[in-house]
Amino acid sequence: QQGNVLDGGGFAGEDRTVSFHKLNCLFRALPTKYRTTPEALRIFMASDMWYDYAELHQGRQTDLGDSAYHGPLASRHFTTPIVPVALLPTNIRNCGCASLSAATGSFIFITEPSNLVLGIEKNITFERWRDAPRHLTWLIWTIRFDALVFNEDATAMIDCMQLDTCATACTPEALAEI
Repeated sequence: QQGNVLDGGGFAGEDRTVSFHKLNCLFRALPTKYRTTPEALRIFMASDMWYDYAELHQGRQTDLGDSAYHGPLASRHFTTPIVPVALLPTNIRNCGCASLSAATGSFIFITEPSNLVLGIEKNITFERWRDAPRHLTWLIWTIRFDALVFNEDATAMIDCMQLDTCATACTPEALAEI
């Protein structure tokens, strides 16, 4: 976290969930020399947080709001594409800005894709697993990798973000009483 880091809870009058204002500030946190071509940048966020972003559009009285409600939403903020990343963690408890009360922390960052470096952290492993009753053989492929940012100054991040809260899950006992 050497780059341009914003606290997700540091926006006046807002909670830690995603908002248009936060994405605007994320873009402005980049130095101007890296903002010359916003189409070349990408906003990376957890896929669960992308649903919260799409929900922001659904309430708008525009054509974009209608398409977010009835069909696919263009994954972009202004001209910068948004990439939902399925494996981005959403359960970080201690982030760089503060300790979160609930285990639903995450982050959003913006950079050029060429600024990300993926490296193999562990050798690739192939394993066989045999399920005797069904006589099936599975091949399991394991690979661990690490993602690094090459130029931290060309990256901005909003840390300590949280997902929009949903209802609590009903226990089987509670459902049996209904």
